[in-house]
Amino acid sequence: MPYSGRYGFTETEMFWPITHMVAPKENALQCVDCHGDAPRARMDWHALGYDGDPMYHGGRRLNVENAAAAAVSGGK
Repeated sequence: MPYSGRYGFTETEMFWPITHMVAPKENALQCVDCHGDAPRARMDWHALGYDGDPMYHGGRRLNVENAAAAAVSGGK
């Protein structure tokens, strides 16, 4: 079907379970579920730009080459 060039929004409804899909308190995540050593930790701190878990290693490292390229391209 050819595209008319027009677009818009349609009214929709969404139904959530009464718990909003939150796990029971017995299954709640604990600090070590994200902060900890692999393979237990859920976060890949290195992929996120950290030297390791920021709880132990501090904040994110700045990749100087990427920051300079972003500044030159206007952040694109």
